[in-house]
Amino acid sequence: MDQKETNQLMAFVHWIQSFESHLLRNEAEVETRFVQPLFRHLGYPDECRWDKFTPPTYNPGKAGKGYEIDHIYFSASTSDKQGEDTSLVIVEAKTKKNLKGIKEENVLQARFYGDKLKPIFLVLTNGLHLKVLKRDRVQSDEIVFDDKIETLKHDANKAKSFYHQLNFETVKRIKEGYVADVLKHKEYSRIDRILRSYPDIQDILDRGDFEPIYEQHGNVVTFVKPKVAIEYELPIAFEGGSCKIEFSSVTRRGLKIHLTRKDILGDLLIGLHAPPDSQARTFINRIGDDTFKVRLGQIETVLSEAEANDLCSCVDRLGEDYKQIITETETILETWDYMPMKLEGIPGFRVLSVKPNLWELMKRFAYEFDCIKGNSEWHIFQKHNTGIRISHRFNEHAIIWPKEYREFQGAIFPHQDIDLLCDYSDWQLHVSESDDLQSIMRDNYTANWKQNVGPNGIWTARYINLWLVKEFIPRVLQQYRSPLVYWKNNSAYAIKEHPSKYVPFEQITNPKQLITYLRKIQEWLSSPPARKLPSLLIRPFYVAFIALARTAQSSTIDISYILENLAAVYNNLESFEELEKIKSYILADAYNNLETFEELEKTKSDIFKLLSQNSERVNQTEYEHSFITDFISRVFISIIESGKFSNSQAQLNATKEALIPLWQQCRFEIRHVFLSRAGTPDLVD
Repeated sequence: MDQKETNQLMAFVHWIQSFESHLLRNEAEVETRFVQPLFRHLGYPDECRWDKFTPPTYNPGKAGKGYEIDHIYFSASTSDKQGEDTSLVIVEAKTKKNLKGIKEENVLQARFYGDKLKPIFLVLTNGLHLKVLKRDRVQSDEIVFDDKIETLKHDANKAKSFYHQLNFETVKRIKEGYVADVLKHKEYSRIDRILRSYPDIQDILDRGDFEPIYEQHGNVVTFVKPKVAIEYELPIAFEGGSCKIEFSSVTRRGLKIHLTRKDILGDLLIGLHAPPDSQARTFINRIGDDTFKVRLGQIETVLSEAEANDLCSCVDRLGEDYKQIITETETILETWDYMPMKLEGIPGFRVLSVKPNLWELMKRFAYEFDCIKGNSEWHIFQKHNTGIRISHRFNEHAIIWPKEYREFQGAIFPHQDIDLLCDYSDWQLHVSESDDLQSIMRDNYTANWKQNVGPNGIWTARYINLWLVKEFIPRVLQQYRSPLVYWKNNSAYAIKEHPSKYVPFEQITNPKQLITYLRKIQEWLSSPPARKLPSLLIRPFYVAFIALARTAQSSTIDISYILENLAAVYNNLESFEELEKIKSYILADAYNNLETFEELEKTKSDIFKLLSQNSERVNQTEYEHSFITDFISRVFISIIESGKFSNSQAQLNATKEALIPLWQQCRFEIRHVFLSRAGTPDLVD
C-alpha cells in the first residue's frame, strides 16, 4: 500500500470513528450525512453515483408503484457507460424505526435490484445498522458485514478490513475481472466450436502448449501443465488463498479465471486424484467422446480430454496443498473438537458458553487488570471494546469474542447462554500488529505462528478452554463473589462446556462407541452433492465392519430395517452385471415375505452373504457411489446400535483402523468443503 492509499485508509478510519449515528433524524439524513460521506471516504467519485435510479425492469407506462434504487455506484463516470457491466454497489437507505437491524424484506428488495443490474455488493443501512452482501451468481450471497455502525467506530481493525473490501479501486478491479472473463468466455466458446470441426487446424494450434514448470515463491505457487497453468496463493490458516487458471489453447488464450477461497474449497477439493470422467469431481462432467464441461467459479467452458486431464492434475496439486495446510492448522491449534463459528466474518471456534452476568464480570475483571495498570500475574489483559484480549510480554495469547452478545446487553435475556469464541483469523496468528501482514504472508507464510503456539505464545483452543474453566473464571468469581460455592449453586453464573461427542480412537473399547462416528459419516454420505468415492477408501470400511457385525447375536439385530437398506442398494446399482453379482435368495423372496422367517441364524447368514457380495463388487471397481455407501453405513449403524457383540479386541482394533481414513475425509469436508458450498454460514456442527 503506497502513502496515498495509507492516507485514504486512515482518513476513512478517522471519519467513521467520529461519526454520530444518533444525530440522524430521517431517511434523507441517512443518505446525505452517512451514505454519501461513507462512499466518498471509500474513494467513490460523486459522478459515479446515480441517485433514485430506475432499474430496467420498471415499466413507466404500467399502473402501480415504480421501483427506485436509492443510490447506485458505477465504475464509469458518464451516464452512457453506466449500466450492468459497470455497476459496482447498490445502496438502500432506510429510516431508524427498526433499531435491531435491517428487515428481511429490505434485503429481498435489494437482491431484486441486484439480479437486474448485477453489482458486486449490496449495502443496506438505517444509519445505526449496516449490512453488506457480496453477490454470488451461483451460491448464496456472502455476508461481508452485518452489525451496528458502532462496531466499526470502536474497532479500528474491523474498520480497516471494511475499507479494504469496499473501497472503489478494489471493487472496480473485481468487476472488471468478472466482466472480462464472461466476455472472453463467450467469444472463446464460439471460436472453439468452429475449430473443433477442423481437427487438422486443432493439431497445429496444440503446438503452442505451455512449458511445464513447478515453482514456489513464499506462499505463491505456479504449476504449469501443457494445456493448463494455475497460480495460487496458499492460505495462512483459516483465511486467504485464491487462484488464477489459464489455458494454452488459442480458443481460450488470454482468458484468466479467478477463483476465491470459497470457490476452491467448495468446488475443487471434492474428488482429488480422480479421473475427469469418474463422477467423483463436482466441477467437471463428460459430455462427449473427447469433450468435458467444466464450471470454474462464474465461468462454464468446454475442454478436450487432454485439457481436462491437465486441469485435474493442477487442481490435485492445489487441493493437496490446501488440505494439508488446513488439516495441520486444526491439529496444531487443537480445534478439531470445537465447533467452527464465525463472528462478522472472523473465523473462530466455540470453546465455552456462559451466562450474561458471568460474562459481564469477566469483562470487568479484564478491564481492571489491564496490563498497563499493574504487574501482577493477572495483569495480562489489553483493552478491547467487544471481547477479552489476553497478552503477556508482547506475546499475543488469545482474543475471546462473545457470539451475538449485542442481543443480550442489559440482561434482556439473563438466562441465555453466550457462546465464547477463540479468534484464529490470520491477523490474530501474527504476533505484532506493527508487522506488514502482506510481507509476512509473502516471505514467511508458514513459520512464525506455528513456532509460537504454546502457553507462552498463541494458545490453542483446548488450552483456552481449560484456562477459562480452571483458572480465569474461578479467579473472577473469587474477586467479585465469595464464597466460590455461590457460583456452583447460582445458574446466573454457571458455565456450559461442550465436550466432544467422539471418544478418541485410542480409548475406544466397545463397538457402541463407534456409533457417533458412523452417524456423522452417514450424514456426510447422504449430503449433496451425490458423487463417487474412491474404492480404496471404502473397501477396508466394508470388510472390517462386516467382520465386526458378524459377531452380533442374531436376536439383537433389526432384520427388517437392514433388509430395507440392502434393497435400496440392490435397486440403485447401475448395470445388469452388478445386479447379478448381489442378487440372492434373501432379496428375491425373503424381503417380501419377512414375517414368515423364523430361522434368525439363516436370515443373518443371508444378510452377511449379501454384504460380502457387495464388498466383493467394490473390489472390482475404482469408485463407489456415495449413496450406496450411505445405505451400507445405515446397516452397520443399526447392527452396532442394537446388537450384543462377542468380538475380540483385535477385531475392534481392525475396525477402528479401517474407519480412521474415512472419518478424516468426512470431518474435513464437513468443516471446510460443505461450509464453503453452503455460503460460509456462522455455525456448523
